[in-house]
Amino acid sequence: MIRLPGELHRRDLGQGRDGRARNKPICIVIRVTVTGERDILGLRAGDGGEDAKFWLQVLAEPKNRGVADVCIVVCDGLKGLPDAITAVCELAAQQCIIHLIRNTFRLASQRYWDRLKRDLQLISAAPNEPAARAGVDELNDSWRPHYPAIVRLWQNAGSSTPEFLDYDLEIRRHLLHG
Repeated sequence: MIRLPGELHRRDLGQGRDGRARNKPICIVIRVTVTGERDILGLRAGDGGEDAKFWLQVLAEPKNRGVADVCIVVCDGLKGLPDAITAVCELAAQQCIIHLIRNTFRLASQRYWDRLKRDLQLISAAPNEPAARAGVDELNDSWRPHYPAIVRLWQNAGSSTPEFLDYDLEIRRHLLHG
């Protein structure tokens, strides 16, 4: 499994020409083996405007260094990243369920978080795809009047989320907790 961008960190890279501190995103490509071991396959500094060309370079680097078999690629849906994954790895990108959940909570008022958490558990802990679809439908029905952006978020991620449910519970834990 490869997690992309393993984490997207912003680090102070010293002063720029104008004397101000500069921040740049650092993409960390992490490999997780079937035994749960983790390796850093690469680091790449971006400029903040990463596009499909950038992601193609990031993905081609481990492949050029000998990574032959990629089963799962987990990403957070950055612009151009799912298309690059499909082009280089010949796999569909798996939307990171943790990013979906975090983004859901960012869109909602804190007073609704407990209720929202219960609704999201119907999706993330679903035993199979039909149960997850029912959870998404319940989320849509419950939250569309108050937070249509939350409904759109889950509908847009809907094509890759069911793949998450195809995996054994132990693999799903790695997908959820990196």
